[in-house]
Amino acid sequence: MNPSAIRTGALVIAFVIGGLFPSLSSLDYLLQWNIILMLGITFLGLQLPKLKPNRLHLLLIAANILLGVAAWGILKLFGEPVWAEAAFFCGIAPMAASAPVIVKLMKGNVEFCVTALVLSQLAITAALPLLMPLVIGNVHEGFFFDIAGRVTSLLILPALAALAIRRLYPASQQWSNRLADVSFALWIFSLILIAARAVSTISAIHIPWQAMAPVAAISFIVCAAGFLLGYRIGYPHYKRECSQALGQKNTIITIYLAMTYADNTLVFLGPVFYVIYHNLFNALQMHLYYRSTTLSQPDTRPH
Repeated sequence: MNPSAIRTGALVIAFVIGGLFPSLSSLDYLLQWNIILMLGITFLGLQLPKLKPNRLHLLLIAANILLGVAAWGILKLFGEPVWAEAAFFCGIAPMAASAPVIVKLMKGNVEFCVTALVLSQLAITAALPLLMPLVIGNVHEGFFFDIAGRVTSLLILPALAALAIRRLYPASQQWSNRLADVSFALWIFSLILIAARAVSTISAIHIPWQAMAPVAAISFIVCAAGFLLGYRIGYPHYKRECSQALGQKNTIITIYLAMTYADNTLVFLGPVFYVIYHNLFNALQMHLYYRSTTLSQPDTRPH
């Protein structure tokens, strides 16, 4: 069996396991540590001098904010404030910490992606105190420190650990490539936990599907718009990296904010559905990537 089929099968199985066993959501506290480990492995192999912001990074930040605000504004104009808030929490979410791992697995420019990740987290953290009162209207000052704490734990801890290991043992810079399969395994485990949490959350809310369907559709549209807009911004040289930057989002933060500050339960379902969509897209993207690399390799089998 070729690597493409194995990895695709693992992605499908991860969603099936998570969906069939929603009780696994009790282990979702491990998700943060999975991300920290994946980022730590990625940071070990970074070329630090290449972490330089450029024009594309600024465009990605602007597009990230525009995606959330525009989605909210359009639905607000149509007289749907609940749908508007759900769309906002989908679009405004910063780049996911796992995005550089996905880019690395697809042999993309990890340094560009990590730079985008850091800038995205910082910019969105700074923008939310200004935007949240406009969208929700009942935000207190403490939520800024909640977000800052999450960013610190997800980004700063693995970065400092990787720098310390590289300083003590320089050869560790080569571990990143050698541990690619470990990163993939951690991602698969994370998908199981994410699927379990999504199913558990949706099943625990006694809301008819007729009410959830519009939020699910809006979440899908925002997700697709993020990936496509990022692809367009990064075309032709950074299309994969920019697509990840705008499509793969840290919905853990916005789910928390929506659950804490939104008045309607439907609002936080927007980023919950987004979790499913952006991981399904990445599963498809990974499958296509590994399939293309497998097909491009010459057949060395004896004839």
